[in-house]
This record gives sequence, structure tokens and C-alpha cells, in this order.
Amino acid sequence: MRTFALPLAAILGALCLTKLANAQGSMSSTDSTVTPADSLITAILATNQTEGVPDDAWPAQPVDATEVATNTSSVIARRAMINKGNIALQRRAPTPVGSATSPSGTAYQIISDGQDASNQYATAAVQMPAYLTYTVVTNATDASGNWNFAAARDACLKFCDRTPSCVTANLYKEYNNPLLDYTFSEKSNAKCALFGDVPELDQITNKGGQQLKKAPEPLTRIDSASVFTVPSRLDANPTVPGYTQTYGPINAANNDPGYMTYKLLTKNDPVACSKICDQTSGCVAFNTWRGVVNGDPRTYTCSLYRNYIDASTAKNFGDDVNKVKVTYSRGYVKSAVAAVQQCEVNNGMQGFKWEYYYRPNEVTKPDACPYDRDIVDLGDPSTAQTTGTAIGQRFEPYAGGSTFRPYGTNQDLESSLFTMLHTFYFKAPADGAYKFQLANVDDVARVWYGDVAKSGWRTTDADQTGRCAAPAAGDKVVTMKSGDYLPIRIAWTDGLPPGSFLFRVFSPAGQDMGISQFVRGSCDGSVAPFGSA
Repeated sequence: MRTFALPLAAILGALCLTKLANAQGSMSSTDSTVTPADSLITAILATNQTEGVPDDAWPAQPVDATEVATNTSSVIARRAMINKGNIALQRRAPTPVGSATSPSGTAYQIISDGQDASNQYATAAVQMPAYLTYTVVTNATDASGNWNFAAARDACLKFCDRTPSCVTANLYKEYNNPLLDYTFSEKSNAKCALFGDVPELDQITNKGGQQLKKAPEPLTRIDSASVFTVPSRLDANPTVPGYTQTYGPINAANNDPGYMTYKLLTKNDPVACSKICDQTSGCVAFNTWRGVVNGDPRTYTCSLYRNYIDASTAKNFGDDVNKVKVTYSRGYVKSAVAAVQQCEVNNGMQGFKWEYYYRPNEVTKPDACPYDRDIVDLGDPSTAQTTGTAIGQRFEPYAGGSTFRPYGTNQDLESSLFTMLHTFYFKAPADGAYKFQLANVDDVARVWYGDVAKSGWRTTDADQTGRCAAPAAGDKVVTMKSGDYLPIRIAWTDGLPPGSFLFRVFSPAGQDMGISQFVRGSCDGSVAPFGSA
């Protein structure tokens, strides 16, 4: 297993920076109460998966399986510090300086040309996350003693083309390494190292500096180093057996309330993440993404979720203070769960139904709150619509007049003497106790749960009632099994504007779930929509 670490001072500095970011509220996530962005940023800052070809590695070895990254090794950090040498670091993305075509026809960008005598990076090899493997290629020379670079380059790019997940090939000569000089059968000091990501210029840092031969023999050194890359390979979406991809790649991590836990991986590998999900009880979806710190790829995150996820809840873009960015983020859902969800979408089952009743002749306009009327015999609604927007908010008169437009409708509705009914099911994404909260009510709101919400409901037997100028209605807790449908009806009345109510659902872990699990019925028709009846 590979292990990675930063010096203690760097870890402490990262933690202090994260505290500063949290204090200033700089997290780019829209809701820090769901997927714990703070702890993810801390973990990314405190890990360093930088590596290159190990000194004692034999060439042409199979690529290591993706692993969970840990922070227990001092070797990687020590080597990274030694190998910095005196190279001039530049904090900028690499600009291609040329192109090369592999024997199989793949077009590579050259971001560092080892044949350019003026190239300051020609004396350093790549050190970055997602190291895959390496091989030894020819160091044969022509009659004039010049390295046959073209033959070595073609062999290196061919090696990358046939190695799964290869994005970057780093070709260079390493001097004073006894394994290359005496042990390996190739008797060549030309190395071709492969990586599954694209390096920044300040990740071309390994200048050698190891005493691999007995002193006073010279230290190792790097020369004629070139970097070839195919960035478009990062855009490829891997097929994950048993899962359906729901979004990506995008530059935002998921913030869904169904978050369970996360792991840092040695590569951005959705297949490896799916295996972790399969081994985690209750997991049905996952989000993989690359964490970039100060422009450099740093690590790869695998976050697990207990329910369906898509791009609508991918709202975490990183941390501006600590300069952490989310890149190449993808979401996957177990195919059986995704099929049900997609069926509900295709059949218009997501969201809730709302009905508006205007009652101008019932009473004269009240001059005080609450406006509390019997809401059973309402007659026919003035309008009835379905929506997938947030349920419950503060409604002000539209455009300063006597009307308002709830839930994004373009229809002007009277903002006084009205009643609105909301009907839907809450579909439990996992086993557990869910809390339903009614708050911020003006004038009156009532909620019914279970079969009575569909028929037989009365003003006097609501499970929750909230009134203006009164304590908030008590929370309702319902224990449910995964896949259960709970009928819910909300009735809201208001005499004079402004009016409001807030209805929220909290997961068994205490996270606000939004309306992601609100549906009007089931896809197979076994759970039918209901309305004012």
C-alpha cells in the first residue's frame, strides 16, 4: 500500500488555514450542513500523494490497484523536499510547447521538451499524484553520440497508449543509478514514467539528488526530461458495472443530504469507489472528484450517499481561501435505483401538487392574525399545478401589488383571503427515523401524515398546526423503511400579506433533505397521486 504525508508543520498550517476559511464563511458550498465540506477540505490540505518512480522499482510492473490514501509515510515527504533542488517553480498551468504522435496515432501535447537546451524543466522529472508505472526504453546513440530520442519517445508513448488510465508520459535519463547501469537487463538509463493525471509545471521537481552508489560516487541526476500528455483522457467517463452515471465531469462536488462518508483514493477511479460503496451498508450512490490545491492536483475523493444523486445537488466548488478547487467530478447511482428515479422523472412524478383557493366572499378582510378558517369544504380550486421547487417560503405581494406568484408560476394570485393545499409523498431513501418540521407560520398551516392525509382529514385532527404569534409546531418523527411512501398534506391559509410557512424534512443523521424525496406517486402506479379529495 502506498502512503503519503506532509511534514507536521505543513499539516498544522493547513488546519489553521481551514479554520480561517470556516471563520470567514468562504466555503463555496451552498449548504455546509450536508456533505461535510469542511472536513473534506481539511483532509485534502493535509494529504500529499506526490510521487514519481521509486528508486528501487523494477520496470514494466503492473499498475497498482487504486487504494485508499493514508498519511503515515515520511519517505514521500522527505523525498519531495530533497528533490525540489534549485528548480524555479512557476504557479501556472502548462502551455503546450509542441505536439507528438504515438505509433498508434494518438496526439500528445508536449508541455516540457527535453530536447530544448533552454528548457529549465529538462533537468527534472515529474512528481505528482496518480503515478502508475514505468519502463526502461532505449538510450542508444547514433554515430555522433547523440541519443536516438525519437525511438525512445515512440516506445514511451506506445507504452502509455497500452496502459489503462495513462494520461501523461514522462521520458528522461537518470544518471548514477546502479540498478539502471548494472542490474536491469536493458542496461539503459532512459526511463518512461506514466501518470493518470496532467501535471502542472511546478510538479516537475525531481532533480535526483540520491546517493544510490557508494560515496564518493556522484548523486543521481535527471537530464533530457520531456513530458507528453493527453488531457482529453481525463474527460472520458468510465463504465462502472452495476451503476449508472448521472452527471459529470463537472467542477462541483455533491452536497446531497444523503451523504454517508468519504475516502481519499490514489487515483480518480470510479470503479474503485463503486467497490467501496458496495462494501458499505446502505450506500446506493457515490461521487468521485479531483482535489486541486493552488492549481496542483493533490488527491482524489470518493464520497458515498444513501440515496439517488445528480447534478442538482452538486454545489460544492471548493474553498477560495485555501485555494482548493473541485475538478472532474462525476456521480454514479446503482442502476436499479437510477432506473426507478428516471422513471419517476419521465412520468412527472417528482415534486408535489399544489392547489390555490381564493375565498373573497367568506368574510370581510381580517385586521389581525391568525386568519383561521375551516379548510375542508373548499369547493373547486382556482388553480392546481405541480412543481419541483422548494416547498414553503415567505410570499410577498408580487411587484408591490395585491397579488403574488408562488412556486415560480406566472399566474398572479390574490395575496389575501386564500388557502393553499399541498399534497405529495415522502419517499424514504433509507431505513431510519425522519423528522418533519413546520415553522415560520403566518397565518395558519396544518400538516397531516399517513392515510388520513389522503382522505378523512379534518381541521381538528391535524398532526401539526402552526399559527402566527404562537410557538412553533412540534416536530413530527416517523420511522420508515427504505422505499416507503408517506402521504403528506399541508394546508396553509393567510388573511393579509405577507404570509409564510416553512416545511422541512431531516434525515436520520439530522441533515436537511430539501425536497429531493418528494414524489406525487410511484413509477409503477402502485402508489397513486392524490389531491383535494
